[in-house]
Amino acid sequence: MNLAYAPTDYDGLAAALQGFFEDALKVPGPPRPPLSLAHEMWITRLSELDELLSVDSAAARDLDEADVRGLALYRRERQKVLSQHESCGKCGSVYRRGGFCPRGCRG
Repeated sequence: MNLAYAPTDYDGLAAALQGFFEDALKVPGPPRPPLSLAHEMWITRLSELDELLSVDSAAARDLDEADVRGLALYRRERQKVLSQHESCGKCGSVYRRGGFCPRGCRG
């Protein structure tokens, strides 16, 4: 993906974010394709903006349209992935909501 094109590829970002958050949660499943450099850089920027805005909401005044749209998508996809998964109360493994612990814990 071309770096200059990335900030307008919101469909590609949504797909990349889902894989990114599932990888971060260590969700079992088939291997996901690696992130493109452009998406990796964009997700890093959105992660940093999300962290910054959690401590300094006034910084939102300086965001451009791509940042605002990307950040909204970042937060929506993060919440979507978190709502689709749960963790085992015994070992902490993450799995799809309503599924079974991949380690076979009982409890």
